[in-house]
Amino acid sequence: REALLQHPDVRQRLSQLKAEALQRTRHQDKAFFAGQYPTPVRYLSPNVAQVVLVDAQKSRLYVLANQRDDAGKRSFKVVFDAYVSIGNNGMGKWREGDGKTPAGVYFVQKHLTDPMLPDLYGSGALTLDYPSPIDKEQRRTGSGIWLHGSPSQQYARPPTATDGCVVLANDDMTRLVQLGLKADTPVVIAEQLTWHD
Repeated sequence: REALLQHPDVRQRLSQLKAEALQRTRHQDKAFFAGQYPTPVRYLSPNVAQVVLVDAQKSRLYVLANQRDDAGKRSFKVVFDAYVSIGNNGMGKWREGDGKTPAGVYFVQKHLTDPMLPDLYGSGALTLDYPSPIDKEQRRTGSGIWLHGSPSQQYARPPTATDGCVVLANDDMTRLVQLGLKADTPVVIAEQLTWHD
């Protein structure tokens, strides 16, 4: 048994599991979100029904729904949150194949279901419009940055274990799709989100 624990592949997998467990323990409970809003929400049009936000530092994806109270005051409520994995080399994508997840505002393009996809994409995918016009202006390259599920042999992936996509466990991806995110739903991918009351 001791020899097995010293094997490089086993040690790497244990290290990945520890990193995932640590990220999961940093998760805020629902009470934290009451009356709290991440900074990017301030700049959304009142016509936006839902917004997806990714906090890379916390390995979390949130969906906020735009709601109005009886007085007509607008507020956003966290209706979904889940653990996610990002690029092998972290954030700040510049080049095709750099193993990084881009930071910026993107928009959902299409929903692809598992019969259409290789196993790598798990239970489904939401394609994004990376590179955006801003990315192109800054000469960022690459394509195929999606929100998608995990391969069938894994429940979830370590915090930094993708080629640049944002990856959820398959049951979380299924729940995300069930929210009915429409094409052009904004997806804000940030290194870190700051929440305010």
